[in-house]
Amino acid sequence: MGIDTEGLKKAKDRLTGQLFVNEKELQKRWKQTPTPVYDTSGGSSETYVISGEVNPKKLEALRNHVKTMSNFQIGDQQFYDKPIIIDKTDEEDIYEYLFYETVHFPSGLVPVTNRYFISRVQLYKKNDTSADVGYSVNMLSKTDLLSEAEKREDTTTK
Repeated sequence: MGIDTEGLKKAKDRLTGQLFVNEKELQKRWKQTPTPVYDTSGGSSETYVISGEVNPKKLEALRNHVKTMSNFQIGDQQFYDKPIIIDKTDEEDIYEYLFYETVHFPSGLVPVTNRYFISRVQLYKKNDTSADVGYSVNMLSKTDLLSEAEKREDTTTK
């Protein structure tokens, strides 16, 4: 999130190695409070945070990406993605998007899987010549956090 956490209390997740800081501690250093997003369309309420971005056009593109990717189908597999947070990185127009994915396999041995993923997404300008510049979103990578934790655990137990 681009926050200097020097001197703040941190907790380290033993499987993923991720560092966590208590929200009250972070508030001491926030330049901008993260903006929660409340999506009440479709009869269900989704809450997630987009942190570090203030440009309304970029926020709109990120929200549209979340909405588009929240429910889709590939073959007979149905995917449902529940957003948690989108974090702006230090790189220009690059974000980390954490979400919980449920996949239904109607013809598989395991009918449902649930996993946490983090993906890196990038915004690209479109309509450069027009005064009404918009953005499109491209997923650069997608990491299954459970698989990543299992890999790290395997290397630490050997």
